[in-house]
Amino acid sequence: MLKLVGQALEELGLVARGAAPHCYINITTGESLSISAFVSDTVFFQIKASEFMDLIPQYGAYCRAWDDFPALVPRPLGHSARNGWSIMVTEGKHHVMARAAELLPAANDEPGTLARGLLNFFETSARHAGNHPFVDAADDLDGGLTAYFESSPVSRVASYWIEQSRESGLHAMAAVPQHGDFVFNNLASSAGRLVVFDWEDYGRCCLPGLDIFTLCLSLLEEKVEALRAMMDGAEAPHSPVEHLLRHACEIQKIPLPLFRRLVPFYLLVFLYLKRNYGVSVQQRMSALLVQLTPAGMR
Repeated sequence: MLKLVGQALEELGLVARGAAPHCYINITTGESLSISAFVSDTVFFQIKASEFMDLIPQYGAYCRAWDDFPALVPRPLGHSARNGWSIMVTEGKHHVMARAAELLPAANDEPGTLARGLLNFFETSARHAGNHPFVDAADDLDGGLTAYFESSPVSRVASYWIEQSRESGLHAMAAVPQHGDFVFNNLASSAGRLVVFDWEDYGRCCLPGLDIFTLCLSLLEEKVEALRAMMDGAEAPHSPVEHLLRHACEIQKIPLPLFRRLVPFYLLVFLYLKRNYGVSVQQRMSALLVQLTPAGMR
């Protein structure tokens, strides 16, 4: 594997012939390996490699994300296919994980660099509403949701929230390409500026407000009472997450009452997007969804 990585980096012109970068492999339960290849103490590449799936679509998503958010995305550097392996390479970013306090200043505080970067993400995303190549290429969300959940243990719950979304007026809003996994753990500080990781799903879903929801969900640590408060507007207006929610919805021109009404539907869509992830993620999201659903509709 490491020999293939070296050959791929040579082929892409990223290292000199015969170079031997130091590689660190992250073992995962998915269909790919994550590899950090260091050519010096300060320069490294992040590599994703799979012998089970073609990574060209994911590399294309990274390239589009780089075009749309160059200040936030690790730069995509190339794709290579060797010996049955699909290999994509992006720029390595030295980073530390973001702290919630850096991203969520109180309502009366001046936002710091990371908080401004986060708001810039939502502002830039809003500019792509209704006019983006991914809008036409995105999956048929309604059809996908209906087909996937039809025979699932939460089929009744899913049908209820799909119908609620149709009645909400959501579909009259312009589509906006979403990161798709915009959670707290994918946000970091690199050289003092915000960097966002894991853009493989960028544009697979164009549901306005999904990224706002997934970030709030992760910041609220998936607590059902906090989600109920977000739905009801019961959270104090000056709380950091509520302040972010209101500001982000204002930036993206999403009516706040509509967002609150759609919280369970956003959770359903997130569960759908995570359908190929681990069982524990599926179970957690399903349990939250059932708890947010009126008893008579479960």
